[in-house]
Amino acid sequence: MEFLNNKNAPLITVGITGLMGSGWGKTFISKLFENLGAVVYNSDKVAKHIQESNEALKRVLIDKFGDNYYIDGHVNTQYVRSLIFGGTNESYANLKWITDTVSKFGREHFINFCNEHKDAPYILAESAILFETGLNKLCDLTINVKCDKAQDAAVLRDNIKPEDWQIRMNTQIPEEQKVFDFVIYNDYTDNVFKQVQEIHIKIINGTGY
Repeated sequence: MEFLNNKNAPLITVGITGLMGSGWGKTFISKLFENLGAVVYNSDKVAKHIQESNEALKRVLIDKFGDNYYIDGHVNTQYVRSLIFGGTNESYANLKWITDTVSKFGREHFINFCNEHKDAPYILAESAILFETGLNKLCDLTINVKCDKAQDAAVLRDNIKPEDWQIRMNTQIPEEQKVFDFVIYNDYTDNVFKQVQEIHIKIINGTGY
């Protein structure tokens, strides 16, 4: 990959994603990888951070959606959700525009992060929209977290209606159009830990993919 060829060290980058509300979730599973030595990059948190700290990006977002995009310098989450999760053509267009715009700034941030952690065993990039942002193109490998109860978990956690969950899912690229090197099945047992350990060993040894 162009990105990898431009790095000075053979650092492995791994993307991890999954449906919203994947049980124990991407963050929990990322923590398991971190405990084994991976350096975790939470792209969802970074996206919010750069929207609040990058003045050039803030100006672009305000020019597009108005001053209501922020409250006291912080992203107005309720307002942004109303822009992107309406289930209309306009809301889908808003989501794509925000995703594409923020991702342009996020790409540079991720590259800088990798350059700052060249000695890491590997970088694990956690993202709910790994493919939608194009971050998967900067990763050597990808992991998908699957859970049969993803919808129930998300509805309970976020206090939303099932139809709202489906609207959010409709904004993502269909899973069958994505290619993964590894899949973790979250069955709420110790088997999750075993899967993480097995994948970690394969990443370190460069085998099994």
